[in-house]
Amino acid sequence: MAENKKEKKPRKAKVEKDETLEDKSFISTTFGQEQFGAPVVPVRDIVMFPGTIVSLFIGRKKSINAVYAALKNDRNIVFSMQYDSSKDEVSDGDMSNIAIIGTILQCISLPDETVKLLVDSKSRVQVSKYYFGDTVTCDYKLINTEIKDDAKAQAFLRSILNLYEVYLSLNKKVPQDTVKNISAAQNLPLAVDVATSFLSIDERRKLDILCLLDFEKRIEEVLKIISSEIEILKAEKALHDRVRSQIDKNQREYFLNEQMKIIKKELGDVDDSFAVSEKYREMMNKNTGLSQEAREKIEDEIKKLQNVSAMSSEAGIIKSYLDLVFALPWKKFSTNDVKLSDAIDILTSSHYGMDKAKDTIIEYIAVQKNLKKASGTVLCLHGAPGVGKTTLVRSIAKAMGREYVKISLGGLHDASELFGHRRTYIGALPGKIIQAMKKAKVSNPVILLDEIDKMSSDYRGDPASAMLEILDPEQNKSFNDHYLEVGYDISNVVFVATANSLQFSQPLRDRMELIHIPSYLEQEKLEIAKKYIVKKKFEECGLNSEKCSFTDDAISHIIDKYTREAGVRELERCVAKIARKNVVQYLKSQDVKHENPAEFELNTDKKKKKSEKPEYSVVINKDDIKGYLGVEKFEHSELTNKDMVGVVNGLAYTSAGGDVLLIEGVKTKGKGTLKCTGSLGNVMKESMEACYSYIRSNTEKFNLKHDFDAFDLHIHAPEGATPKDGPSAGVAISTNILSIMSDIPIKKTVAMTGEMTLRGSVTAIGGLREKLTAAAREKITDVIIPFANIKDLEEIPEDIKNKLKIHPCKTLDEAVRISIGDEIFATGDKKIEKEAKKTEKPKQEKKEVKKVVKKVVKKEVKEVKNEAKQQPKLEEKTENLDLF
Repeated sequence: MAENKKEKKPRKAKVEKDETLEDKSFISTTFGQEQFGAPVVPVRDIVMFPGTIVSLFIGRKKSINAVYAALKNDRNIVFSMQYDSSKDEVSDGDMSNIAIIGTILQCISLPDETVKLLVDSKSRVQVSKYYFGDTVTCDYKLINTEIKDDAKAQAFLRSILNLYEVYLSLNKKVPQDTVKNISAAQNLPLAVDVATSFLSIDERRKLDILCLLDFEKRIEEVLKIISSEIEILKAEKALHDRVRSQIDKNQREYFLNEQMKIIKKELGDVDDSFAVSEKYREMMNKNTGLSQEAREKIEDEIKKLQNVSAMSSEAGIIKSYLDLVFALPWKKFSTNDVKLSDAIDILTSSHYGMDKAKDTIIEYIAVQKNLKKASGTVLCLHGAPGVGKTTLVRSIAKAMGREYVKISLGGLHDASELFGHRRTYIGALPGKIIQAMKKAKVSNPVILLDEIDKMSSDYRGDPASAMLEILDPEQNKSFNDHYLEVGYDISNVVFVATANSLQFSQPLRDRMELIHIPSYLEQEKLEIAKKYIVKKKFEECGLNSEKCSFTDDAISHIIDKYTREAGVRELERCVAKIARKNVVQYLKSQDVKHENPAEFELNTDKKKKKSEKPEYSVVINKDDIKGYLGVEKFEHSELTNKDMVGVVNGLAYTSAGGDVLLIEGVKTKGKGTLKCTGSLGNVMKESMEACYSYIRSNTEKFNLKHDFDAFDLHIHAPEGATPKDGPSAGVAISTNILSIMSDIPIKKTVAMTGEMTLRGSVTAIGGLREKLTAAAREKITDVIIPFANIKDLEEIPEDIKNKLKIHPCKTLDEAVRISIGDEIFATGDKKIEKEAKKTEKPKQEKKEVKKVVKKVVKKEVKEVKNEAKQQPKLEEKTENLDLF
């Protein structure tokens, strides 16, 4: 074998200057007389030991010359082990200084100019010097061994024989007559060398043993190697036995299966396993849409199926996998081509309002039709629950002429639910995407990703991050499901997501085009109920418009007093409940008429027949609603019937739409602190503090009757059990504080919204559409809004704007002039008088202090004079006091 050039060379044996190697062991080693000019053959890939007969092939020119030189003399030749087998030309240092001298038993010249030798290895030699020319020669000394203790030598020999017998029983590659060769050795050293030559170890270790002249260390090393090899062979045998046992079991099963095939064939029954495999192969050939990767995978699975037992669990797993692969649509597309005008009609007829959302969807459908393929844009419809997001996606699929599939993502927290589980797990299933494609049966369906904002993450992965690959058109061309194990193209799928809020992964939001679905106004809910809900619920209960109908006032009353929502789900439940009660009344009336014999009469042929039933007709008006639905569930905020100090109409946006929120405030004697109550959030509390700080820092601007340092303020938002938050009440709170500190009432017909800064500026707010609707509903006449929200007025229905006088304001001063009046501002003489009071106050206080001091001094002077009557000298001193 060739050896690496960089391998470390074995250490050369050290020889003492005298002719005997001192050895205190039971064997002594001696050196013979030095011989000169012996021919040398460098040997590669083999280590020769004394006592063995070796067959060698000689090809190098110098080695052949050495062989011929030995044949001319006594046929003895030296074989030196070459360190680097890759070298053809050797030099001093490339060969071991411990070599083998042997006798050439046979020499055969071969046609390829090589020579085959049969050599009898005699003994070790110590080479003192090599000579290199046309023939390599050396000077050497013969190494002899002499046994001193025959008993100990015999014990070592028995140990070697016993270990070697065990070794031979485990290693079948070693000739079985090796033990005989070892036993036939003339002495122990020769037996050790023969045993070492047959060990299945690398040549480097053998060379190390050859160069080891200390015999006791050499025999210990050989025994250690044999013991180690025995342990390795035992481990290999145990492993082989286990494998053999399994193979025997499989062969037995295979033999029995073959017998079953023959028996079935004799009975006329077809081999089920073969038939199933052929069925799958035929299905593969017929499916032209399969990718090359999928075909190779299917072929591998079919081969596995043929090699396993039909009754084994693995066969069932393979069949389930193949059934899934063939159930998937491979390049199978929907052929329905809906005109754009028809798509517009479908969206218009299925959903009322949503004009802005419909326009965006129509644009998206138009691009899809123009490109003849998916554009890669992912829509995300976000809005409050019940506003029609899911049904709108179903209408999009219908307008595009594609199949519709829904995937619910609410509560999903394991990424494997999307990518599937690997088939190594028991009960593994494909992911939701592949399952949806199987259900759709086409490669270009519309897939709804419902409640995408409700996904969460844990130690099993982050589904939101997994969604990035699914929705990316550059990556989903070869979507890799863990169960499927082959790439599947989902780039033609139209993904539409829905969400109640946008509080989910920012990178995921960046993949989507967001479309806001606003909450319905009361007028929109009325139209939806008239056009869709009433008809739908009556049909579900078997009623029609002739038997039962609603007045507009009745529906409006249900919306106003029995529902409080952004969508129409509760409205649907109320209408359904009324419909069910009418079905009960209708059936009861029919039962009564059946029991009345007057319902039957004779026909012209004098046969009795059932009389025509009088039509059951009920018109449900506003006053009837309480009888169907019970007491009213909701009441709107009670507004004041007069202008009041410390009560202001604020506008709030809720999940159920807009509402008018009263904000109340009072002052009490104290030290100038602000107290805020009403289940307020941190943002609203900070807004109140900002308003309070602004007004306190601008008291000279306003005509305030009370000093902030002398009073505590308490601001309260009623309905304390309802959490409230947000900065949009800043203008209302500031107006309230000014009203309290000035004792000037706020106009009851004015409502306001807007965030306020510490500089008195009014900034933009959200939910303007819902807030103005609530103001119109509560008969508010004037509404103050931020000037920055003027752009949003385009989305407000005209009937709402016609009922209100809208005042856009940039600063708090503008809002206060509308809600309180100009008298709140300290201008002209009032302002000068207010400044004068501030400057006069310290002077007045100084005069009062002087008066008090004079009174005290006069009292003390009197007391001194009374005492002076008795002490004349003291009286003289008191007459000289300075009394200011």
